[in-house]
Amino acid sequence: MNAPAPPTPVIAFDIGGTHLRCARLGRDGGLHDLDDRPTPRGATALVAGMLAAARAQLDAAPDDERPRAVGAALSGFLDARTGVLRDSTALGVRDLPLAAALSDGL
Repeated sequence: MNAPAPPTPVIAFDIGGTHLRCARLGRDGGLHDLDDRPTPRGATALVAGMLAAARAQLDAAPDDERPRAVGAALSGFLDARTGVLRDSTALGVRDLPLAAALSDGL
């Protein structure tokens, strides 16, 4: 599966009630090193799971394909301006500063 090629590689997340999926979207538009694991429940576990998956993507990336950004599609309401996951019943999370947690952890 190919998507429009980004100007720089990114780490992409697709997180729902049952699966946390993570891959690296390369300059070629391809998905690389797809990781699929059960979705952790609760804020601490969710952040830890996302950081572990993102670090694995960084470790697997060739030097010229190291991601410089992270994108996430997830169950719930994420305030795009603040990066706070306001409410996700499926993930067991409320008012989680997700963007800050990922930025600090990576």
